[in-house]
Amino acid sequence: MNKKPDIIVSLVLLLFLVAALPARAQFTGPISGLDDERKYLFVDHAYFRSPEPGMIRLDLYYQIFNRGLEFKEEGGVFTADYELIIAIDDDDGQRLETITRDRRVTVESELKAKSRIDHRTSQVNVDLPAGKYKINFTFKDIGSGRTDREEVKVELTALDERSPQMSAVEFVQAFSRRGDREGVFDKSDYVLIPSVTRTFGREENSRLVYYFEIYPGADSISPIVVETKIRHAAKGMQYRDTLHLDLGDKTEKQLREISLAHFTPGDYELEIILRGRRNKKLSEQRHDFEILWTQEGMIRNDWNSAVAQLELYADNDNYLPPEGLDKLKDLETLEERQQAFDQFWQERDPSPGTPENEFKSAFYHRIALANHYFGMLYRQGWKTDRGRVFVRYGEPDQVDDIPFSPSSVPYQIWHYYTSGRYRKFLFVDENQDGDYRLQFPYDGIY
Repeated sequence: MNKKPDIIVSLVLLLFLVAALPARAQFTGPISGLDDERKYLFVDHAYFRSPEPGMIRLDLYYQIFNRGLEFKEEGGVFTADYELIIAIDDDDGQRLETITRDRRVTVESELKAKSRIDHRTSQVNVDLPAGKYKINFTFKDIGSGRTDREEVKVELTALDERSPQMSAVEFVQAFSRRGDREGVFDKSDYVLIPSVTRTFGREENSRLVYYFEIYPGADSISPIVVETKIRHAAKGMQYRDTLHLDLGDKTEKQLREISLAHFTPGDYELEIILRGRRNKKLSEQRHDFEILWTQEGMIRNDWNSAVAQLELYADNDNYLPPEGLDKLKDLETLEERQQAFDQFWQERDPSPGTPENEFKSAFYHRIALANHYFGMLYRQGWKTDRGRVFVRYGEPDQVDDIPFSPSSVPYQIWHYYTSGRYRKFLFVDENQDGDYRLQFPYDGIY
């Protein structure tokens, strides 16, 4: 039986990188990346107490990328039109509401019109009673007719209980003080632009920013403790703090900022617990977010891993000998490490003089994908056997996925044959715990 498992099917091709690779390309398989070039719509949500008694305010956030729009030049500017339809169903599948947004996007240059990363962020607010809902988003570009869809399931918890409670958490991309003009992003005294993809860490000295509310309830419980924890998917607890608050009779509004200067890239969980007397848990929120890879962050916070990842680099179908990195391992100052790291990638830049090093971008896209799809408990994906092969060679051309049977433990065979020499890797899940171990020959050449 030959089939591709879901984790492999979901890896998508960065076609712009494939086109950029010259004949001596380091990679022997298709280039994969975190950003699906065919995906234009991203969505998220949070909920808060509504001004309307007994109701909950559901904030629906959406982000539409320019790459999904067909722009036309008009009078020196470029415009595109799109339609967004949001359909809200209850838990029984009954349609409660349909919201339509027709919008025009205008940019001042062709470069922005063709940008892969430029996008528009907005939100829609809906008042609903507590319950479970299914929200369907449908995006349609008017010019090209292309579409994208997203579905989210939402459970709204009543926020009018007798004891103090918390709202959901809104992850924030940017914020400012609220002015006189009203806007869709207004909350309390702030204008909050949501981080729809919940990704942080792109900028130097970046911060995790989020907003939530605490509702005092009918029973006065004071003081209360707000406990915040941040866990790395592989490394466990990375941050913890406690905040003591005296609740009055008004909503407590919290806009928090946490520096990410000493956090390594990867998948994280934010946990916020509201505690009352005798440490009793009153309310809790858990949300996933991601810290993106940055060269400076890795060099500053995890130099050993930064060097170890370079050992997975394959140039012209040849492995980089580990001894070639010995000098890097011995560097001590941040300046020396940064200079050596820059030199490593400059020597492997297929298009010197351009802003992007295509090999470097593709390599770290693979690191991130390996972490996402092949990570194990307390072990990052790029350190697993499947992750290491994926980083070296990319997405397999074919995967034979053999599940458990009375006569065999689960195993996978990865085949590479469309680029470079044929390679075949056998991974066996001997302990049936999802940790597929690579079998000899380790270079895939039989």
